[in-house]
Amino acid sequence: MFRNIFVPIMALIPVALICFGVAHWYPDLLTRDHGTTFSTIGTLITLYATIVALVEIIRARGIAERIFGEATKVSSVICNFHLIQEIVECQDFLSTAICALEDEVAIPPTALNGIIKVYSKVFRDRLSDGASIHAECRGRLYAYKSSAKDKLLRHNTLVSLRTILGQMSEFAGQRSAMVEDQLVGDKPV
Repeated sequence: MFRNIFVPIMALIPVALICFGVAHWYPDLLTRDHGTTFSTIGTLITLYATIVALVEIIRARGIAERIFGEATKVSSVICNFHLIQEIVECQDFLSTAICALEDEVAIPPTALNGIIKVYSKVFRDRLSDGASIHAECRGRLYAYKSSAKDKLLRHNTLVSLRTILGQMSEFAGQRSAMVEDQLVGDKPV
């Protein structure tokens, strides 16, 4: 309650000082005739309203910046949750693909495409380096896609799928810890 009336009361101080200054140095502005007096009082009221409005605008901007900061945090958490959900779906595809290769049947195309899509999205920065393990694993998946009958290729694909599963699990763990830090970090201990 007191905080809401603090600004208007504080804005009265400079306006009151100006009013006393006008009354002391320019008494004609308050005593000459009704039009001049009314005009002077209207100017002082406008000045008071302007001071209050400027202070409130500054306060509102500060509040809006804090809200924007919190909205950015929430957006980041939601994006991380969405990415974790995609990784979980990819892990399901990886389990399906590994089981298929162990049972010596072809990997379903939807599982293979889902793995490649999410893996490429999650590790896009590391895939640009052609010598990285990530680029090698994705390359083996593309090779399997074009020639699924080769035994050596099936074995290499199985090794790559297990590697990808480990990488995706590690990445999901890192993102989960990041989300937890974002959510818990704002709470007082």
